Amino acid sequence: MKLQALNIPLELLFSSEDLEDILGQKPIRGVLNRAADYYNYRVRQIPLTSVKENLHKPDSKEQLEQQLRILQGITDW
Repeated sequence: MKLQALNIPLELLFSSEDLEDILGQKPIRGVLNRAADYYNYRVRQIPLTSVKENLHKPDSKEQLEQQLRILQGITDW
């Protein structure tokens, strides 16, 4: 809802692997906390806590592409 208010697409912050991990949490609070973890990892560079062993770790190219998408989204508002 917050992203909609800012007119930012969900895919700008979260990859499909991220969303799979986020939505794979059982209680709704776990989903919200995991989404916050990914947000803090992507935007604030706070290390992501490990919940699943097979968690997708983006390589440097993916990280640069994601950062570019975030910056482009910010400049579009």
